[in-house]
Amino acid sequence: MREWVRLHHRAWREFRAALVWYEAQEPGLGRRLWDDVNELLDRVADRELPGMSVETRVPERKLEKVFVSSFRYTIYYEWDGDLCRVWAMAHQSRRPGYWTGRLRESL
Repeated sequence: MREWVRLHHRAWREFRAALVWYEAQEPGLGRRLWDDVNELLDRVADRELPGMSVETRVPERKLEKVFVSSFRYTIYYEWDGDLCRVWAMAHQSRRPGYWTGRLRESL
């Protein structure tokens, strides 16, 4: 993961929990998730992969999302200058928008 990508502490917790869970399901699967997410975030950070716009109740925020194609996760992030702020690594079966309260917090 590039140094200009910052995960909100709860996004990092979600990611770690997913890594542990997948690794317990099948050895090596957690590592595959780690690799897939890191590759995806590197591409986002290098601006090789444009995200899809996300509408929020905070119109001045320009959030985007990308999908972890081999797993059912969506990564929600925004750009702050050259810094990519990741707000959530949400499993797609979770309640939509559960993470938006984090936008009032800092990383």
